[in-house]
Amino acid sequence: MSENTIVFYLLHCESAWRRSEGSGSEFQIVAVNHRNATPYFTSFCLAIVINEQIVFESTKEDDNSRRDTIVRKIYPKFFNTLDIFSTLGDPGSSRISEPFLLVTDRDGGIILQVNIPSGSTTTLPLGDVGKPLALDYDPLTDYVYWSDDRNDKIHRARRDGSGRETILDINYVVGLALDHAGGDIYWTDYDENTISVAKMNGSSTRTLAVSRPYDLVLDPKNGLMYWADRGNDRIDRAAMDGSNPTTIITGLSSTRAVTIDYREDRLYYSDGTRMYSSDLLGNDIQQLLYESGKTVRGIAVDENYVYWSSS
Repeated sequence: MSENTIVFYLLHCESAWRRSEGSGSEFQIVAVNHRNATPYFTSFCLAIVINEQIVFESTKEDDNSRRDTIVRKIYPKFFNTLDIFSTLGDPGSSRISEPFLLVTDRDGGIILQVNIPSGSTTTLPLGDVGKPLALDYDPLTDYVYWSDDRNDKIHRARRDGSGRETILDINYVVGLALDHAGGDIYWTDYDENTISVAKMNGSSTRTLAVSRPYDLVLDPKNGLMYWADRGNDRIDRAAMDGSNPTTIITGLSSTRAVTIDYREDRLYYSDGTRMYSSDLLGNDIQQLLYESGKTVRGIAVDENYVYWSSS
């Protein structure tokens, strides 16, 4: 691909398209792309500027249409107190913003956007966010979703504060994750001991699992979800419909955060003052961090670094 290539993934027509910058509405099919092969996308088009900021990476040449490895997502999703994103600039623009972290400050009652290259922070103008705890972000609609521990609700709004609405009334949400392909929102309710799912507008709510869940992360590529079971000191996994639950890591003492490095197929999780990683089956466990006197509360991973919050 050339330096000025913009790639669009149009899952509703199951094709990957390419447009050269400045070519207007002229498009060219470059590869067949089956919806199930790229579960991280929604059914709308997403633009990626390859030379400015790689958000998705083509793993096949243009003339190779093997649908199972055409595209690999290289920025993961992170939940609870940290979330890393790189998103488009103004609508219709070919520019992509610099990657950023979204961080909830529960006691401060704010949600911060942290520019990763510079470290500068901006408080998102979302109004009264209550006591924000868990969050996720949809780069296609620019909606931030967060749980409000003060008012027992899940809200959403764009980063500029527009379009704000309350979508769910929930007791104590400590983990939250969006399934972009399915158009669903998943969350953990620590008071009710449940993992539930609804459409992103809050409709069609259903309970999937019963345990003592804290944070959770989705693996749509494999149709799985993982969660930190703080009440039972373990990491569990199940299908995204809640079936076939299984415990993959035991012997923990105070697990809170969990996320996935999708590039390396590694699971990252916290246990009190420590952070670990393992493969997605719970094997090859490695300790990455020990912070004396602090609790690791949120973890995020990109292609170069691991980020965490602790207090």
